[in-house]
Formats: sequence, structure tokens, C-alpha cells
Amino acid sequence: MQDLVPQVTVITQNIDGLHQKAGSRNVLELHGSLHRLKAFVDADEMFAGDRSPVICPVCNGYAVHEHCDPYASKEDLATIKLKDGPVPHCPCCGALLRPDIVWFGEPLDPGILAESWLRAETSDALICIGTSLEVEPAASIPWRAHWTGALVIEVNPVPTKLSEVADVSLIGSAAQVLPALLEQAWGERLGKTGLDMVCNTGMTGQYPFVQAPVPEPLTREVLDDLVRQELDRLRGSLSPEEFRALVCSMPIPTC
Repeated sequence: MQDLVPQVTVITQNIDGLHQKAGSRNVLELHGSLHRLKAFVDADEMFAGDRSPVICPVCNGYAVHEHCDPYASKEDLATIKLKDGPVPHCPCCGALLRPDIVWFGEPLDPGILAESWLRAETSDALICIGTSLEVEPAASIPWRAHWTGALVIEVNPVPTKLSEVADVSLIGSAAQVLPALLEQAWGERLGKTGLDMVCNTGMTGQYPFVQAPVPEPLTREVLDDLVRQELDRLRGSLSPEEFRALVCSMPIPTC
């Protein structure tokens, strides 16, 4: 879709980075990403000492200036990956590092949330896909688009509160509805090759990591075998943490 309209912004609560792997370029991650690290700091302990802490220029956590390595950089931080073993430390200040995701009880990143609200309020159309819209503040994003006059399209397996005000409410799975929506809206611009690609992507859309050719007709049994084959292929190329996150993000197969 991002190649068919002037601008597309993906606002997601996913933390697995699969939108980027699928090719999305402008992604706002409300709940952060497993593929980034940030400082895990006990602010009460840090401010309890007799020296005021500073902000580490690498991990953006609190640090004591004398403890910082002046030669460390954000590039050094980017090379550290989550894996089994000891908890990693910031290469500059030595702070413990954790996944850059929102844990229970933590607020969303105010900058990401504000940008999401702005994108919704200035959009021409918003497609709300596969969410119950029960948890704030993310739940208010499509409503902000509705209040400012944008076309709101809902795609969800079951009706939600948004269904009552959405301009279009499409009941069904994203894997089934989105390819059909693209075909209806941009079929001529996509062409036959593009439509074949969209349809194949739609049938395995629940599993963006599947790269093998998709057979026809696609049944539940065939999809299960295809996913198992691709998981076996990926097991050797991903870290245990990345593979575990991928498996945990998988939905129940539907055909």
C-alpha cells in the first residue's frame, strides 16, 4: 500500500519488528521493540547518593559522570543483542540493559504517542486492523481520526465499539480482508502480477516470515506444513530470544 498512496504510516502495538521485515518504512511502535535495548535504572537509588546523576549519551539512562566511557557510542550499543546469559551492560555508563518495550504498568513513550495522535488527526483515511480497542491510550487513535473527518475503515474478526461510527466495518481476518480491499481499491494499478503477490501474501499474511512459494489451493494442513518448514529454516538464523519472540507472536492459523 505504501507504494500506491503518497504516504502510509503504520501505528502498531507489536514489538517483534515484523512490519519492518515485511517492508514497511514508516512504523510507529507504541510498545517499543524487542530489537532495541535501553537502560534499566533504579532512579531512587541513583538519586540517593551525594552526586547528581547525568544522562548517559549512549543509553539515555541515569549515570554518574565519572563512570562513563568517553569513547563509547550509540553504534556500540546497537551491536549488543539480547541472548541467553548475563544481563548486558551499557558500553558507556555500565547500566543494566533491558528490551526497549513497554512493560506492564509503564507509560507509553510520549513522543511516539504524540506522533501517532498527530498522524491520525491529519490523515485522510485510517484503517484499524485487528484490535479490540479496549486499552487506552492506544484505543483512542482511530477515534481521533474520526473526530477530525478522516475516512475510518475497520477490519476485525468481531465488531467493536468503533464499528458503530466507522465509515466501513469489514468483519473478517486481516489475511482475508486486506488483499480483497487492495484489489478493489487499486486492482488496475497493481496489475495481475501485483494481485497474485497480494493474494499470496494474504493467505499467509498471519506469517510474514513465510518466503516459500504458496501452493494452491491453500488448506489448513498445507499452511501448517508450510509454517513448520519456514520455522525450521529460521531457527538456525535467529538468536534463541528472537526465535522465541517470533513463535510467541504467531496467531492461530486460519484458512
